[in-house]
Amino acid sequence: MEHNIGLILEKRARLNPSLEAMVDLTTGLRLNYEELDQRANQSANMMTKLGVQKGDRVGLLIMNSVEFVEVFFGLAKIGAIVVPLNWRLVADELEYILKNSGTKLLVFGTVTILLKTSQLVVSNCCVY
Repeated sequence: MEHNIGLILEKRARLNPSLEAMVDLTTGLRLNYEELDQRANQSANMMTKLGVQKGDRVGLLIMNSVEFVEVFFGLAKIGAIVVPLNWRLVADELEYILKNSGTKLLVFGTVTILLKTSQLVVSNCCVY
């Protein structure tokens, strides 16, 4: 059996499905291991439908959020390689990394800044 971080999540979901896995402090969303594993599976299925295969490099330009974790584990489950991108990089730097990393697909999230509350809210992820 092949071992990767995606399968570690799957195993944890079987052993302790109701144990809390993560809390998104921005949205208040709480996920247990079973829910996180299901969401990672949905992400993996979506990536597979988009043609991502084992060994493909996929760029992630998403702030720290539930979406990042879901996509990260989903890609790990299919054996894809995550190319994490810092959202603070300027366009030229991102372009250089994407061109030289062999990235097949870019997954990104839109960031909305609510000035009154100084909160960052991440919307649904997009794929390019």
